[in-house]
Amino acid sequence: MLLLVDGYDEISTSSRKIVSDKLLSYEASGVGRYYITCRDFYPLLELKLPNIRIAPFDSEDQEKFVASFAEAFGSRLQPREMLYDLRERGMSDLLHHPLLLAMVCIVKSGSMSLHSKSVITLIERAVETLSFRWDEGKGIAREQKLPVDGRARVQYLMRIAYQSKETEVKERLVMDEARKHLDRLRWEDLDEYQFAMETARFYGILVPRDDMYWEFVHKTIFDYLAARYWVERGKFSANAIKKWDSRAAYAACLGDDATKAMKSALSQKESFPAFVEMLSNDAPFNHPTIARALIEHYNSNARAHFYENKEPHRISVHLEQDFIRVASTKFLHDLAFACCSNRSRAADTFFAYAITELKSRGQRLSLTCYATACRMFAPDFKFSVRRYGTWVNVSLPELTPE
Repeated sequence: MLLLVDGYDEISTSSRKIVSDKLLSYEASGVGRYYITCRDFYPLLELKLPNIRIAPFDSEDQEKFVASFAEAFGSRLQPREMLYDLRERGMSDLLHHPLLLAMVCIVKSGSMSLHSKSVITLIERAVETLSFRWDEGKGIAREQKLPVDGRARVQYLMRIAYQSKETEVKERLVMDEARKHLDRLRWEDLDEYQFAMETARFYGILVPRDDMYWEFVHKTIFDYLAARYWVERGKFSANAIKKWDSRAAYAACLGDDATKAMKSALSQKESFPAFVEMLSNDAPFNHPTIARALIEHYNSNARAHFYENKEPHRISVHLEQDFIRVASTKFLHDLAFACCSNRSRAADTFFAYAITELKSRGQRLSLTCYATACRMFAPDFKFSVRRYGTWVNVSLPELTPE
């Protein structure tokens, strides 16, 4: 007989002692073997067992997991589509981890749109689920010896992430920050090591690696927590950023207006991925201003591949990086209008990509934009756009306003 014991980490210490005694009796009977499934950093009381870890999920594991989740919960998730999109968004580190992949599936199956491209929204929901909703939804109260709520623990993780440039953190910093954080709270005589270990058990975000170092397991969450602290403490300024990265891009998205940040990222050739990050995360910005800045950026850097066929009213265009699909529908409309108002190689390319994406979303052009496009091109003008390895054709009549 093979006995599977689940939820060992979801009961109190006294209850775990009872379970351990029962398992020792079972083992002594010689009836069979047993496995205990448990989160990291929970002691197995009086049990001496080999520690077996679930290996990181590979691509096949991830697809099977999402498919099984969708079937079990009656979700509309499309495994390949969802996983491809998240990998393109730089979230592969979350997909390798079983618990975080489960978080992604839960969030994507909820009220959040399946077509949302916002990494920040996804991470916010995942952290919230880990902090407040995971155990609540299962009807359990995970044992904690310290009276510290989830919000205070997340703030503690934010402070450490902000002070760290790498996901690897010295244990001394982890404990020093735990002590400082506990001193700011209203409770006295709380142990910093116990506080840090409980946080590691509950969330699995910052965990001990050895006797000298702790580690943020997921770089995406690490950057998000640092950015959130950066903004909430009023320390972030777009004008002061000399090199844009994911952390700075997340911080810009969390602010009131990312227009300066997006223009700054576009002015630095190596910072274009940060601009795409802001665009995809629904950062608040002035759409016409950024549309013009984007066209100028491509005109000056010649990154757009523009091909003109022999036919008079037809062009074929290709972007090396098709980031248009992550833009909001509103920005696509504003970008299309900016492009058809003043033609150039880059403007024609972006106009073609914008109307192709609008068509795929069931959208039509506004009366003003359509009239301007007909004057600048021709009413029967056709575009060929390279997307996902194939050429897609679209013409102005297909986007005629209703």
